[in-house]
Amino acid sequence: ISKEDEEKEYVYTLKQQENPYQDGVIDKVPRINLDGETFDKINQSILSKYEEVSKKVEYDYGYEFNKSKNILSLKITYAYYPNDKAKFAIRYFDTYNIDLRNGNILSDDELLKMYKVTDEQVNNFLEVKFKGFYGDLVNNGFYTEKECDYDCFLTNRGISSNYLNNTSYYIEDGALTLFKYYYIYSEYYEEVYFKNTNYQFIVKK
Repeated sequence: ISKEDEEKEYVYTLKQQENPYQDGVIDKVPRINLDGETFDKINQSILSKYEEVSKKVEYDYGYEFNKSKNILSLKITYAYYPNDKAKFAIRYFDTYNIDLRNGNILSDDELLKMYKVTDEQVNNFLEVKFKGFYGDLVNNGFYTEKECDYDCFLTNRGISSNYLNNTSYYIEDGALTLFKYYYIYSEYYEEVYFKNTNYQFIVKK
């Protein structure tokens, strides 16, 4: 599939704007550099979403992209306070995975089929990861299992037993990864443990 502008990368910065809430930070809005009506619509949607986010109080916004053989992946991340009473900002991930051979936007099911994994396997994978986090928190003395059992831990993360809710897939250097936001704050000060998280999980290399 042809680029819209052969002189530019597959994804480039269309618009730059100073973030009024972060000194020296410039918001960069991406444009997918592929020809066709489908990508015109996606790019318009990306720009409209940025215009919506940039009207929020104390927001942040950024993007990354990766080309792995014939798959182009774009990840846009932004965070803002969901309402006036919220104590913490919520982070969101929008991802696009494109087959450069034909311009198809790959669905989650198609990505999983490519990597020969199932929804159930990914759900189990995430369950193992979060149970590992919980075990670390208990072992590091944040609380005992009696004070906060695993269901309590999930509630504090804003996660249900269906771990696949609110997940976004992204191909990075040939690996199938996903992004899943979860709350890091609670009465147990778990943000100390989660301070370096980027919410990314490597599902399969």
